[in-house]
Amino acid sequence: MSFQASNNRIFMTNAQGKVIFDTNKPMPHIIHSVNGTVGVAFPKIPCTYYDGAQNYGPSIVCERSEYQCNTEWVCRTEWEWVYENDQWVSKPVEKCGWEQVCSWEPVRYDQWRHWQGFDYEASDWQLTRSLGPVPEGLNADFLIVHATATRTRHGALADMGALPCGLPLGKPFLANNSSIIECMSDIRNGTPWMTRVMSVFVENGEIKVQFKHSNRGFRAVSQWEGLYCSYDNIPPRIGGIPETPPQGDSAFNFNLSVRLGMFTI
Repeated sequence: MSFQASNNRIFMTNAQGKVIFDTNKPMPHIIHSVNGTVGVAFPKIPCTYYDGAQNYGPSIVCERSEYQCNTEWVCRTEWEWVYENDQWVSKPVEKCGWEQVCSWEPVRYDQWRHWQGFDYEASDWQLTRSLGPVPEGLNADFLIVHATATRTRHGALADMGALPCGLPLGKPFLANNSSIIECMSDIRNGTPWMTRVMSVFVENGEIKVQFKHSNRGFRAVSQWEGLYCSYDNIPPRIGGIPETPPQGDSAFNFNLSVRLGMFTI
């Protein structure tokens, strides 16, 4: 490594002769800094229940004994006294008529599979907040954002359960440009259907932080189901499906330290 200075220029080269430091090239330096704390509460994703059913036909599982009555033509032999040959004798006489006949009978009913799940509606949402003004006349070439995030409410969605976070919660990280906060994918093929992003930027003389949520319409893969006989009272919520849909309403606090910089020669 060599160090050289000439005509107000200082530069250094490595063992291969490549310049690794040169005061004739633009040098970065910090011209302004802002610190602040921002909270965000992502809204619930609109969600509705869907239902489905399949008939498996008559099943021994749904067989039960029932007391049934039918009107039938019935003939009976009865004995009657008849006077013959100067005497009374008992003779059989057949009598017929319509009668109601009742008995316990096995009856098979249809077995049904009922299921329920969640349909999530497409939604977009954003929140922009100011961290502070940029002094007039400062034209920054870049910004560096140091951040620390804490989750104050842990949202959940069907298929995934509690949402994973793309940030190292409780630990410092660089949040230059955009940072993915939470992301949800189709568990069948990995295609993303929900993202939440934080961006830090300068606009109209202010340092701003923006949170964006976007999700497409999606039918959750997870289903809750139960088998029922046609004579059962089907409950409004099948197989233990949550009474309140999981709608992903996470919340976070961010401690941000923003440095504006520029390159000078």
